[in-house]
Amino acid sequence: MIEKSKQDEMNKFKTLLKEKEISKQLYDLIKNDRDCFYAFVSTWLDSWDQMDYYRSEISKDTSKRDEDNNEKTGKLWFIHII
Repeated sequence: MIEKSKQDEMNKFKTLLKEKEISKQLYDLIKNDRDCFYAFVSTWLDSWDQMDYYRSEISKDTSKRDEDNNEKTGKLWFIHII
């Protein structure tokens, strides 16, 4: 999905380059920018998946404690939302 979005976006710039609407230097700059952007997006999404995994592992270890503190935790969330 991310790679397809990147390719779709870059195809527009390739067309502009072929039509000589932009220079090769500008195209290279845009390509480098998009490479960095999509690398960041991929890494960010992967890190969310990893965080979900770690949170689920931590919650398994602390589920008994959480059960004991549910009432307190609910009150804290309510205060935080306000």
